[in-house]
Amino acid sequence: MTEPRPRPTRTPTAGAEARGRKLLDGLVARATRGDALAARETRDGVELRADGRAVAVLHTDGATLLVDLDPRAGVGDAAAMRRFGDPHPDRARSARGWRQAAVRNQADAARVMDALRPQAGPSLVRPRAHGGLTIGTVRVRYLLDAGGDDDGTRVFVDASWPRDVKQGQVRLDQWMPQVAPSPTLRAAYGMVAGIHRGFRRHYLAELRGGTAAALVSRLRALHRKGGVTLLTGIRDLPHCAAIVLAHAVTHGRTPKM
Repeated sequence: MTEPRPRPTRTPTAGAEARGRKLLDGLVARATRGDALAARETRDGVELRADGRAVAVLHTDGATLLVDLDPRAGVGDAAAMRRFGDPHPDRARSARGWRQAAVRNQADAARVMDALRPQAGPSLVRPRAHGGLTIGTVRVRYLLDAGGDDDGTRVFVDASWPRDVKQGQVRLDQWMPQVAPSPTLRAAYGMVAGIHRGFRRHYLAELRGGTAAALVSRLRALHRKGGVTLLTGIRDLPHCAAIVLAHAVTHGRTPKM
């Protein structure tokens, strides 16, 4: 009776390694787009750091990107971090609370970004150095704000064009009126509806279905490629509907609140 031949050891192909590296580079670019995280190459992979402390370590295993994350690092969504992936396979790191997850596609990468970002809402609006505001890493500007070189794709997201603004005055790449709140919602809450918790809940519900959901996905794709700036004709930026839309875009999946 002949002995069975041992199976050859499978090593990652160059194509698989390239896919894994592409996932790593894309996630690093998204995570460092704002000011909260910085990247540093190390012997173990790429560290994402905040205030001099490692928050996450990214390294590849063939076509798979492995993300090690420290929920105690003091950044991101603390609840999402505690649910992140599985306990780290290294016992020492696991004892210190580290978690690990495999990233094989863009949906997995979006879940990592949801954990790394703070739970962004209208109360966490941050002013930008060159005007406008941000929610997470998505910019919001007044329509006539000339903006900066880092704006990425500039998209007007109101339902109608302001009467007192000529389109030739505006630096604009796209207009998506269908992603604006429905007429019923606008009539119920007014122009600066973002101040109302009820409006935010109902508008996010609209953004999870139909044409609006497809447009939110398109905005996320633009954001991944090179950033996106949402433009609005409302001067009161902290209370405008575009802030709620930015909250949806900055997440991999539109939240309920």
